[in-house]
Amino acid sequence: LYAGVELVLSQAPVMTILGRAIIWLTVVKLYERRTVENEAEILVLGLVLLVIGCIDSSDLLFGIILGAWALMGLYVLLLFQVHHGLEQFRFERHQPGAGRLVPAPKPVAGRSLSRDFHGMVAGICAVGLVVSVGFFLVFPRSLGTAFFDAQLSAHGAAYVTGLNTRIDLTGGNRITESQELVLTVALHRVGGSPLPTGAPLRLRAAVLDQSLGNGVWESSSSFVRPIAAGADTFTRLPGAAGDAGATVTQVVRLRTPMDFLLSMADPVSVRTDADTDLLFDVHARSLEVEPDARRPVLYEVRARPGPAEGVSGRASRRGSLAYDNEAVRSMAEGLLEAASLPTSPPPNEPESWAHHARVADVLAQHLREGPYRYTTDLRDVGRGERGERALDPIERFLLVDRRGHCEYFATALAGMCHSVEVPARVVTGYLTDRFDQVAGHYIVLESDAHAWVEVETAPGRWEVFDPTPPTSGPLASDGPVGFLDSLRWAYQRYEGGWRSRVLGFDGTAQAAILEPLAGSWPGRLDALLTSVRARLDRVNQWFNVGPGGYLWMGTVAFAGVLAVIVVVRARDRRRRIRTLLAPPGTPAPVRDMVLQQGIFYASALEVLRRRGCAKPSWQPPRLFAESLGRRHPEAGHLLDEISVAFYGLRFGGVSPGTTELVRLRERVESLDRALA
Repeated sequence: LYAGVELVLSQAPVMTILGRAIIWLTVVKLYERRTVENEAEILVLGLVLLVIGCIDSSDLLFGIILGAWALMGLYVLLLFQVHHGLEQFRFERHQPGAGRLVPAPKPVAGRSLSRDFHGMVAGICAVGLVVSVGFFLVFPRSLGTAFFDAQLSAHGAAYVTGLNTRIDLTGGNRITESQELVLTVALHRVGGSPLPTGAPLRLRAAVLDQSLGNGVWESSSSFVRPIAAGADTFTRLPGAAGDAGATVTQVVRLRTPMDFLLSMADPVSVRTDADTDLLFDVHARSLEVEPDARRPVLYEVRARPGPAEGVSGRASRRGSLAYDNEAVRSMAEGLLEAASLPTSPPPNEPESWAHHARVADVLAQHLREGPYRYTTDLRDVGRGERGERALDPIERFLLVDRRGHCEYFATALAGMCHSVEVPARVVTGYLTDRFDQVAGHYIVLESDAHAWVEVETAPGRWEVFDPTPPTSGPLASDGPVGFLDSLRWAYQRYEGGWRSRVLGFDGTAQAAILEPLAGSWPGRLDALLTSVRARLDRVNQWFNVGPGGYLWMGTVAFAGVLAVIVVVRARDRRRRIRTLLAPPGTPAPVRDMVLQQGIFYASALEVLRRRGCAKPSWQPPRLFAESLGRRHPEAGHLLDEISVAFYGLRFGGVSPGTTELVRLRERVESLDRALA
């Protein structure tokens, strides 16, 4: 009743409600009378609940529980079969009016019941694991994707990076405060030794140098070049001066794949965990993944720390890419006049570049130390009016609201710089100083998403200016990294691999796994065939028999194969005879005597099997001879005589002579004729 009401009134997914209903039903059945049928129903309910869990959950913890449940469930299911067989046997053996008790059956698991049972469970688990892995690799996650995508996307929605590659101040953008792990970054010198840590780490994602007006900033992407990256070697990026000097290798491990590659300011070369296609913006020095290409979860970027070295942005200072607002320009010029700086760049080239740096520093200092407050809660911030004119979002932030998150501070600084003819661009990425001493890498959370500004202070040299107040933003809430934090981040890192490599296993991932095999096995097979042909040629030349030598070698090889088959079958027959006549535990002297002289009894059993009268393994030979004599009197008499001779040999130590062995072989032939 509760589940039915919940299904009608609740907004929870149907699978979740159905799973809770089955849990209730299982609890109810646990308090019922514990019959065999009741136990079977509980097992079935557990299996149904497992299937619902697979549909409803995509967490790594559930995957671990699923593996443990599969092993335990298989063990319990097989144990239940033994229990059910025992209960069925008891029922049939004690039927009223049966007249007599049914004799006890032979144990089906041998003498060591517990050991054999556990061995059988282990064998089935191993076979099941191999088959499951093979099925997983051969059939990637494609069939049924449309059905499961709704469930998986509902869980994946909680794992968006919180990083914007396009800023729209009118669209309700906010910097997420989630503490979920996004990625880890380990820094190394080119020689391989780790770098000293402690300083904040900036990872650039998108460079937004184009103002579309009304608070919208995008990348102009006017200098994009295609790059083919792979795992074999580092791929040089266009415009890079080389790997020498102060180049740092950044090893980035993502929890979930992204559409772009994060890096320090000036990337030089890149290497990914598998072949993929990238787009490199020479102007912005930023990397992103082609729309249809594989998104890597592990990659390395060699970069030079410090300002980015790209294409000069002077041409866009007064072009269509520049932000232009009269009120913002008046405010910027007023701040420069108060700082005794000219409101336009000097005509002299060196003084002009120095002027850019001083202007950006003055404007950024005003935003950091002025009457502005950092907040991520902008629910009551509207577009508003100022007189009869709709306010531009940057203008409203600077002159009316004076509060916002880092995107407001960054776009405001870039807008004021554009207003006074200083080349500037907004950069989105991550900023963190959270370093895990145990694992030796930086930790980047969703809440570390940040935006700052780069200003051109020399031809093609873009220097960082961060206008966000230092007591706010990603670094403001960072505390010391504790052991529990390290464990939590490690778990989240593995969960990211679970989501991307297992749940997200598709045709592209399958091709990446099979590509090395596809490239190596044909070559190995061809090399093997070439080697075999060369050896055959040398053998043929040594015997000097001409073209007929190949026919001779083929005949010899065929004879060798036949000989191997004969030997294998003879050994198999001898093994079966040994097991039949002298099972394990038979004393060595008796075993040797029986194997040498008891072949007549094994031949008799083979005749019975061939004639359709095989002896059951649980029935003694003389009792079977008695039952056989009711249908075939002569055959029963012959089998009884053969069984008595085998009893004397096996248990009495009576060794038949040569004449007796000949007579017993004749009895076996007579048994064959009688049954025919």
